[in-house]
Amino acid sequence: MTHAEFTAAAPSTLCTLRWPDELPLNPLQNSCLVWAHAMPLEDVLRNVIRHLPLERGGEKSHRAALDGFVDGASAQEALPGGWGCP
Repeated sequence: MTHAEFTAAAPSTLCTLRWPDELPLNPLQNSCLVWAHAMPLEDVLRNVIRHLPLERGGEKSHRAALDGFVDGASAQEALPGGWGCP
């Protein structure tokens, strides 16, 4: 997978956290990212989100990722298209 393909697939991959049935169809499913971590794509994504607060200024990104891709947020739902998720 090229860098451009990875960059294109990443946002839709985060969106599929709300629809786990779509994860097996995601292009990142067979990427080096998944193989290197030896765990399912969903677990890789959740681990990334879980570790965001450890980064400098990561608490804000962590909250945004939880609201946008895991828990849902009323503000996002009010926006047409939200984070680009259907």
